[in-house]
Amino acid sequence: EHREQEIMHNTALAILGNALESTLDTQHTSQAHLLQTKEWLGSSGIVDTLLSELSLAQFRLHDAYQAARCVCTLLEFSCEMKQILLGRNVAVILKDAHAIGTAKHSLLAAECKEALALVTGEENVQPAPHDCDITDSLLHWPCC
Repeated sequence: EHREQEIMHNTALAILGNALESTLDTQHTSQAHLLQTKEWLGSSGIVDTLLSELSLAQFRLHDAYQAARCVCTLLEFSCEMKQILLGRNVAVILKDAHAIGTAKHSLLAAECKEALALVTGEENVQPAPHDCDITDSLLHWPCC
């Protein structure tokens, strides 16, 4: 029964991550308002829960990865949300989770690295090999 609860918990985090990514693509003002509610930003709200999941990365790697996906999307959502997350020590939490991910879970490490780039404003991520074209290879040597 405990294992089933863990699976459901991880699945719920994955669904939340997918929903947030979809919301980011179609950002409406009603969705922005929704993210400002007590359920999201209040004490023990969804944002705090996601940060808690990340801080437990050493014990629950897969949950931390899903939480990192959510946090990364929230960082992209708006400047206000980014400031809220910064006020809740997201950078420190992401760095710790990144270190754990680097040692034990490559997807967690990659997601934390992307989120940290959003936090620091260093969003110049190397293109994937299939995204590379001749102009990229000439302007950003070496490419791919």
